[in-house]
Amino acid sequence: MARERKLRKTLLHLTLRGLPELELFPTEQARTEALNEIGTEAGNPAQGSYWKAVAIFVFAVVSIVFIGRWVFAKIDWPTWLEDTLRGAAWLLTFVLVLRWLHRGGAQGELREKLLKNGVPVCLGCGYLLRGLASTTPRCPECGMEIDTRVRELLSAMDQPSREATAFPATQPLDQAH
Repeated sequence: MARERKLRKTLLHLTLRGLPELELFPTEQARTEALNEIGTEAGNPAQGSYWKAVAIFVFAVVSIVFIGRWVFAKIDWPTWLEDTLRGAAWLLTFVLVLRWLHRGGAQGELREKLLKNGVPVCLGCGYLLRGLASTTPRCPECGMEIDTRVRELLSAMDQPSREATAFPATQPLDQAH
């Protein structure tokens, strides 16, 4: 069981490699924890996103079956070639749709995890919003309205740190006397 769990985590890390959101985590530990949480949540049938993914996947496979039947009805190829092409189309559809659903859902989850880690990112496109004023209405990358949680993070970053304001500016030494 532990071996299977470790294999799932390794596969999850490999399939999500290259997502730009992974580079924005403040620490390696925060990134690993986020990936582990996503791995735990991904196969949970109690979530609506799970059933949405199943519906999209079934629709894609059924569509390929009907398109394949239509194409093969128009062309007279040997049965072995049709069976080979049909199997390859199903396998390709399976891999592409599964990867698209997996990475697309994981990107949104990673953006949520980044917000929890104090990293202000656009929930629509993943653009790093650090340095923007908290009054900025929209993401400069995609134009989506900035979420209130992101605004809170940005306004906290706008506040001068306590250390900087705790001590008043001192006069230079040569002007002190």
